[in-house]
Amino acid sequence: MSFSGFTLSFIKSIEESSSRIQSWAEIKKKEADTAVIEAKAVENEEQHKIDGLLRQFKSLQYQRGVVSRVNNCNSSDDGGLKEQRENLENKQKRLEEDIALLDTRKKVEQSKLDGA
Repeated sequence: MSFSGFTLSFIKSIEESSSRIQSWAEIKKKEADTAVIEAKAVENEEQHKIDGLLRQFKSLQYQRGVVSRVNNCNSSDDGGLKEQRENLENKQKRLEEDIALLDTRKKVEQSKLDGA
């Protein structure tokens, strides 16, 4: 009995299958490489958007006085609106004290005039 026909056709079938599998693997590798490139592009785009939003968020925090800029520690408007508000409230308090003092002086002067 001869098995050469069976063996040759089997070997040829294995080679064809191996070739098809190799082709399929190369196609899938190219698809995967393309998907990785596209994913990295999307990641970069999304990271750029996130960075922009983070800058906006930090700017809003500064404007609302939640945080102060380290670079401008000596500036009069450091701390944004919160510090400006505190400065204005302190100025208002000093002015109210000055007004109270002037009212007192006015009353003293008026009483002197009324008594004279």
